[in-house]
Amino acid sequence: MRTFRNHGFSSVVKTRSSWTLDMCQLLLPVICDLLKSKYETYITIGCMTLKLIMKNFSQVIKIQHYCP
Repeated sequence: MRTFRNHGFSSVVKTRSSWTLDMCQLLLPVICDLLKSKYETYITIGCMTLKLIMKNFSQVIKIQHYCP
């Protein structure tokens, strides 16, 4: 598992206007590591991030999934 240090990642999570699908794709491995952490703070940040992705991009992801 990657070592995660909170260098402002949680503050980036809160600024949803800066997120793009490309950014989400790049961060998914980090989010997975956060969710596997033994530290509750990291798990919470991972959950917040997934919630943000789903809230902002679920329609786009759904449409892309069903398009050929």
